[in-house]
Amino acid sequence: MELHKKTVKRDKVLDKGLLNNLWILVIIMLSILYFKGESKNDFSTLIKIICATLALLISIIVYSKIPNIKNDFVKYIGIGFLYLGIINFVEIFLKATNVSSSLQLKVSITISWFEFVIIIYSVILYKKKLGFLLSNIIFLGSLIILFILSDVIIEKKIIEYLSSEYRYVIIISIICLTIVTIGLILRDKNITYKEDKRWLVKITLFIPVYNIKKCLGIVLVTDISYLQSICRVIIYWLAYRYVEKKLLSNSYRETLDKLIIIQKTRKSMNNSLMKKERRLRESRMNIKKSEQRYEEIIESISDGILIFENNILMYINENGREYVFHELTGEVIKKELKYILKLLTNVGIEDHKINEGFIKDFIIANKEKEENNITLTLKNTSDTGKVLLISNITGLDELQQLRQKRDKAKDMETIKDEFYSNISHELRTPINVINSGLQLNNLMLNDNKLEKMIRNNNIIRRNCLRLIRTANNFIDTNRISEGFLEPNIKVYNIVGIVEAVVLACNKYMILMDNKLVFDTDLEEIYIACDKEHIERIMLNILSNSLKYGKVGGNIDVIIKSGRRGVRIFVRNDAPPIPEEKKKIIFEKFTKLDSSLARPSEGSGLGLYLTKKLVELNEGTIQMNSNVKSGNMFDIRFPFKFSGEPWEVKLDNNEQNLQEKVNIEFSDIYFN
Repeated sequence: MELHKKTVKRDKVLDKGLLNNLWILVIIMLSILYFKGESKNDFSTLIKIICATLALLISIIVYSKIPNIKNDFVKYIGIGFLYLGIINFVEIFLKATNVSSSLQLKVSITISWFEFVIIIYSVILYKKKLGFLLSNIIFLGSLIILFILSDVIIEKKIIEYLSSEYRYVIIISIICLTIVTIGLILRDKNITYKEDKRWLVKITLFIPVYNIKKCLGIVLVTDISYLQSICRVIIYWLAYRYVEKKLLSNSYRETLDKLIIIQKTRKSMNNSLMKKERRLRESRMNIKKSEQRYEEIIESISDGILIFENNILMYINENGREYVFHELTGEVIKKELKYILKLLTNVGIEDHKINEGFIKDFIIANKEKEENNITLTLKNTSDTGKVLLISNITGLDELQQLRQKRDKAKDMETIKDEFYSNISHELRTPINVINSGLQLNNLMLNDNKLEKMIRNNNIIRRNCLRLIRTANNFIDTNRISEGFLEPNIKVYNIVGIVEAVVLACNKYMILMDNKLVFDTDLEEIYIACDKEHIERIMLNILSNSLKYGKVGGNIDVIIKSGRRGVRIFVRNDAPPIPEEKKKIIFEKFTKLDSSLARPSEGSGLGLYLTKKLVELNEGTIQMNSNVKSGNMFDIRFPFKFSGEPWEVKLDNNEQNLQEKVNIEFSDIYFN
């Protein structure tokens, strides 16, 4: 609050200006000189000197600040008043040297007109944003033109021939021109500050009072030379105050504001430094306390900790001293690193490993001559500093095994929970559907609704197939886990097996408006495999591609033969599988869609069984996906015919295959 009062008081002092206290005294002295003085000429001369001096002061202030003025209105005011001050001093000089009265009159008329046009020219030049040199040329040219016009008026004696009526017309014209000038000032959007417009209006209002003096003096009997002179001084004073406040007072104010900001910043920095100094003292105390705490913590650690500087031991905790260095007597500090390492390991460590750091296991006997497994860890903490950690890992392997058993037990418990959850859902749902269908059939049998009974029978049959599929998956998963599922390896044409599966699955693809395409580079490719497993693999992948694909999509099955084996690609254009799902897609009980609104059912064992069956046939499977090509399964089987003689087996049991297809696709909902 106190700072605000000081700022307001300072602004008031600056707003008064440098000569503010003098101008009232000047007006009083001029008035005394006019009314009490003997010569009116002295009064007139003094008025002209004051006006000329103020005009030159205005121009000096503006020209001294030209580099800091950016197209401001005051710049053009300063240029105009430069020439106005010069011509005022010319008039004083002419009067002082008693030059012809005709020339004095011409200069006087020129000054009167030039005073009037300065404001109008400044508004126009500011609006056009003209440069400094061009503005000077315009003002100087205007001054010359006005002098020439005054010469014509005087020489032709035009004023003498003007009647009083015409002088009234001149007065009205000057008044109208004044109104127009004020209108231009008020409506000029380039002059944004209200204070600028207020000063300009004041000056514009005083100019006509002074400039129509002669006309008023002729029309009216009263002598108004005093009023004219005072108005002229006021005009020049207002112009000076405007320029002074715009350039000097504001500049002083900005400088003072900057000084105040610097003082505040300095005070703030001093306070900040004092606070930082207090914090530094507190930090030093905290560091000392922390060092003590860390030392206590290090001493409480069961591992031996040794700190070296330039390979010389500088600190060792109690466990390192008592437990590890039981054979070391005397002063331990200042011992070399190589000496201590040799004492510990009995073999020593190479120099380059000491420089780079290492982690090594050793067997070291303790005080009781019991052998312990010790891990030595040497770390570089800086260019010259090192830390040696001595950890007793005896019993750590047993602990690790116990942790692994615990984690495995947790995983088994989780799998068990998932198993019960899945089997309860996969068994209960179709059983409930079958039970409901049978109840409906009993009702429809009495009503003789055979068509609805047939539809219910299809639903019952599909759910029976679902039960068979679920049972097969759980049984085969258990057989694989226990190692009881053995492949029946024979040599088959894998192209024929895959093509038969694709043809058998096509009817289900049509129900979902999917286009199934089969392509192979060879018609016959023989490999050693289990035919049942290959069919099961392809059925699982094709059902998954349809289950999680899109309606109206495309599924491609491509077989390619290579040097070492055969590759089977199954690709769909469904949305890519998320990265987090890709990592676990071949694990037990993995479902891509677990929502209640999913379009199909399943136990989550299909792809797990697929991978295990591929591996039983010595193959590999992986899944790739991206936005452009969708999802693709890549299955590889090797060419392997060595060992026992292989039997070439051809099986065309389409009815048996179709039953497998019906079972595999039984958990997909079709409209």
